Amino acid sequence: MLTFLLGFSVVWMALGALMVLFTSQTRNVFRVLVPSMNPSVWAFVALPFGVAFMVGAFLFERVFWIALVVGVLAVIKGLYLAFAPPAQLQSLMEWWFDRAGETLIRLWGLVAFSLGIVIIARLL
Repeated sequence: MLTFLLGFSVVWMALGALMVLFTSQTRNVFRVLVPSMNPSVWAFVALPFGVAFMVGAFLFERVFWIALVVGVLAVIKGLYLAFAPPAQLQSLMEWWFDRAGETLIRLWGLVAFSLGIVIIARLL
């Protein structure tokens, strides 16, 4: 579980840094990758990761609240992706990839990068 939490933190840090430094290029890569997959696939990716984070929260008390909140949010995201109307999901993806401002994308990159750093710092 420690390896999972550390590995996922490094991935968050890398994606966050890419979103901040190369905002339009990262958005273009995600624009190609994400919509090409069925939202149900993304739901079944988010759900196990959410459960793994919640389990990790109880195994590593130093990251309890961070991992628990991230896990609960991932489970909620997975359930939303699994059960939301397809038109609503399409509208959300179009907004994120086409209309969300560059500042917002960079902000989410900073959040992801910071969250990765906090988890690693608390685990080590």
